[in-house]
Amino acid sequence: MTQASLKHAGKRRRLSKIILGLIGILVLFSLALGLWLRPNGLPLFASPEDWMLSRHGSPLELTEAEPETAADGSLIHDLKLTSSSGLTVDFMLRGPAAPAQPMPLIVLVGGYRTGRKAVRLISECQTFFVAAIDYPFDGNIRIKGTGPVLRALPRMRLALYEVAPALMLALDQLLEAHPIDPDRVELVGVSLGAPLACVAGALDPRFKRVWAIQGGGDLLTIFDHNLKSKAPNPILRFAASHFATRIVATLAPEDWVGRISPRPFVLVEATSDERIPTQCADLLFERSRRPHERISIPGGHLNIKKEGAVDVLVRIVQDRL
Repeated sequence: MTQASLKHAGKRRRLSKIILGLIGILVLFSLALGLWLRPNGLPLFASPEDWMLSRHGSPLELTEAEPETAADGSLIHDLKLTSSSGLTVDFMLRGPAAPAQPMPLIVLVGGYRTGRKAVRLISECQTFFVAAIDYPFDGNIRIKGTGPVLRALPRMRLALYEVAPALMLALDQLLEAHPIDPDRVELVGVSLGAPLACVAGALDPRFKRVWAIQGGGDLLTIFDHNLKSKAPNPILRFAASHFATRIVATLAPEDWVGRISPRPFVLVEATSDERIPTQCADLLFERSRRPHERISIPGGHLNIKKEGAVDVLVRIVQDRL
């Protein structure tokens, strides 16, 4: 073998070692990423259904603050419930002080910042109960910087997957301890809560009708659309939207919404929604099954803190109670 051939063979061996080393690094990185994004055993790519049902557990410990009286005379109960699985959900219940008969229940899951306090935004609550939960996340959603975001990411992902078990856990207590008509329990997901309501509604038949208000399917398109103003660089936006989609892919509402049937599903969309592209709302409705209904309301994406906004939603729901 000539000297040139020996050099060429040596280069190929070195190149092979480099390639194998890179593959090894990639495999180790993937394993580390998988472990990092799997707190409490939450699956990364497999179906999370069994995990969610296990995380639901059963009610173990309840604490309640002193009830307060709202301006309309209804009572507001501030509750914290812990499951046998260790899951804790903070939620509020508002309703008539002394109902003469079991009343309908509207369960709200909306934006992270409003959480359980959404029940305070209703002007009148004498003919039904309304409950709202906090997301099971104890960190600051407005964290900045790559390092802090990466450290908080597993907990954020865990919180999203714990919403459905938290809703089911809250419903355990509500049906057990309050005069609620079990045949008139409405689950209403608003914006971020819309896809999560589809998941919870699919898992728990005690929610007799499920509402997705200003939500849609195809998470990749939704992430990319909403990142345009924050990540104008198309390469960075592509990477961010694909990564975000991948780590919550098993929450895609279009994969769950068909299981709500034969209970009714209602999609409420805004005519000028700047956050949910029309094709995403189309996909979610197409994947739902009868009986289903689609309602359009004027305006842009809902700001649940805007005065009267929650009343608008409640009236839409009340019309179908």
